[in-house]
Amino acid sequence: MKLPELLAPVGSAEHLKLTILSGANSIYLSGENFGARKFAENFTVPEIREAVKYAHLHNVKVYVTVNILIKEGELEKVSNYLLELYKIGVDAVLIQDVGLVKIINENIPKLHIHASTQMNLHNIEGIKWASEHNIKRVVLPRETEMNELKEIIDYAHSLGIEIEIFAHGALCYSYSGHCLLSSMQGGRSGNRGTCAQPCREKYELNINKGKKINPKNEGDYLLSPRDLSLFEHLDEIASLEVDSIKIEGRMRSNDYVATVVKNYRKRLNKLRYDKTSKELNRNIKELERKSKGKKGRSTDLKKAQDKENIAKLKEEQKLQNLESLEELELVFNREFTTGHLIPKNNPMIMNRKKPGHQGLYIGKIHRYNPQTEEIHILLKENLIHIPEKGDGILIETNPNLELDNNQNNAENSSKENKRSKTKQDKRAKRKEKRVRKEISQKNQNNQGNQNNGFIQTYGFDISSKPVLKDSKDKHWRKREKDKDIEGKLLVIKRVRENRRINFPLPKGSKVYLTKKNSLLNEVKDLHHKKENHYIKKSLLELYFRIDSDNYPHLKGNLKLDNGKVITLKVKGENPWEEAIKKPISNETIKKQLLKIGDLPYYIEKIT
Repeated sequence: MKLPELLAPVGSAEHLKLTILSGANSIYLSGENFGARKFAENFTVPEIREAVKYAHLHNVKVYVTVNILIKEGELEKVSNYLLELYKIGVDAVLIQDVGLVKIINENIPKLHIHASTQMNLHNIEGIKWASEHNIKRVVLPRETEMNELKEIIDYAHSLGIEIEIFAHGALCYSYSGHCLLSSMQGGRSGNRGTCAQPCREKYELNINKGKKINPKNEGDYLLSPRDLSLFEHLDEIASLEVDSIKIEGRMRSNDYVATVVKNYRKRLNKLRYDKTSKELNRNIKELERKSKGKKGRSTDLKKAQDKENIAKLKEEQKLQNLESLEELELVFNREFTTGHLIPKNNPMIMNRKKPGHQGLYIGKIHRYNPQTEEIHILLKENLIHIPEKGDGILIETNPNLELDNNQNNAENSSKENKRSKTKQDKRAKRKEKRVRKEISQKNQNNQGNQNNGFIQTYGFDISSKPVLKDSKDKHWRKREKDKDIEGKLLVIKRVRENRRINFPLPKGSKVYLTKKNSLLNEVKDLHHKKENHYIKKSLLELYFRIDSDNYPHLKGNLKLDNGKVITLKVKGENPWEEAIKKPISNETIKKQLLKIGDLPYYIEKIT
């Protein structure tokens, strides 16, 4: 199976190192100007030069984004910039403006052009145009569907053009490259690299003389899409012979970039080397093929059995990838979707409830003890990343959820005790009562809708070691009051930012893991990892000799994966001294030259 190139985002120098160490085949970055992420850290021309050297040494390609619309007064500046990129040796530039395509073809014809998704080449005619204008690769819009993708790939390959698609990251509400909302609303154009993301704001939908309606009562962020993730469908994508899959996120954190690249690398490698994974895929495809061919009433039962078997196999496949899926959710997600490419798998593209990171869903509150301030969380099935001390927790409560009797009684008792305390405590109590009353009124006005925008969130870092209990433990069940529960229960101590405000924690409140220290430490340790199987090392030939001038000479030929050979010659600063007792042997010289540590190459031969 031909695996697609894994293309990773780089918005800073630290991103560059982490993506390479995590297994990227290629990276894309931007200079200080002419890129679609103007507010990323980005790179100066000297920094791009160093980035290319570092990446090429690790056999990683570098693509530079010049993917905004160019103004007439910028033509000379951008032309000089493109020439500088060519001299540096970048592997390609991503272009949106068709005028730049003409400039490159006429003046720098050897500079490879990739058509940015912003260019909006989305069909056979677009691919034909690209071929006529010396474009080597087309980045298809995120709106491309699976049946279109196969047809476009076949046609593009017949013309010698590569196809790249987005596999992971943010989705745009509009059609790629066509959004004018940010420009019209605040003067910040997405086609000039300054999108203000107005799609992540709250909106009201008004009809019939201003009557407000909420589509499906999902929330107030009406234009906010989920995040794209094709992680579970990489086998399908690889089978279509997609040339490159792109991860979005030049403005994301170091942890996001490293974790997403690492898990996509692991999954792609698994497709190539893991026999179990390959066998599972073959069984699923074979059952699906046979099931489609069955007709008539007599085969209905058999088709149903096939569907059941397919579901079981897919569930087994999902469990194999569960750790990776949890890590992807942990570092950033607005809930995942397979988008337009595989709509039948997940028809939901929008997340109108919340526009930002929500973390990994781990379970619901089963019980809260206000006296001990212990929160009992019933964990979801098969959870791998169980919270530990120092990890971050986010609790999402809803005014519709009722407090249990113990919590209500404790709160009432707490109110009676606090009335006898200072005036400051009384004011805090009245404020709390007023806030709860407002929430209750809003809740009634919205007719009991649980996703009406008044959901409260309460987050904190776990300050003490949690206690994990399992319902299968007979000794624990004898001590536990709630004998009807099945699964694992995690008991953590509540941490209050403000002890005067008693934030309610009703049963059924959703709990999310938003920070996992072990995952953060893994990213930090990447720099110190002695063995990294994700780095493709180059071959190094060394030639050592002593000339007639009695000086040592060392010559090295470094053979990169792209076919280039880097030759370096070094002459010793001091002449070779004649041995008084024991002369140095060839074996000793070779042994010393082999000490190269964790450098990104290995010595093929020494002569």
